[in-house]
Amino acid sequence: MELNVYEPSVIYSTFWGATTCDPTGIVLADDGSLWISGRVFLSGLAVTPDAFQSEFSEGAAGVDAFLSHIGLHPPASLYTTYMGGESRDEISAFQLVEDGRLALYGSTGSSEWPTTFGAYDTIFVCNNL
Repeated sequence: MELNVYEPSVIYSTFWGATTCDPTGIVLADDGSLWISGRVFLSGLAVTPDAFQSEFSEGAAGVDAFLSHIGLHPPASLYTTYMGGESRDEISAFQLVEDGRLALYGSTGSSEWPTTFGAYDTIFVCNNL
C-alpha cells in the first residue's frame, strides 16, 4: 500500500500472492518497483511466463521459496517464480546489486538446488531442514 501522509489518502493498494504465501523480505527499487521474497506452502502463485521455475515442487517438506517483482506505476506483475526442490527451500534475505541482478540468501534441504561452475560449494551435504 502506498499512502499520501500529507493528505491522508491511499495512492495505491493491491492484493498479491497465494493463500499460503509468507513474504519474508521486500526491497523498494530505485525505479519505484517492489521486489518481494518469501516462502509458499502450496501451488497457486501467479508466475510469469519467464519464471525460473513455473510450478510448485511437491516435495515432502512442502515449502518452496518465491521471488516476485511488482511494478507500481503502472501496476503490473513483472516477474514471479517459484524456487524449490524436493525439500524445504527458503529465501531469508536478498539484495539488489548492479545491473538489475539480485543476490539471494537462504537455505535449502534440496540436493538438486542449482549451483554454478566455480561456486564456493557445489556439493549438497546436509538435509537438516
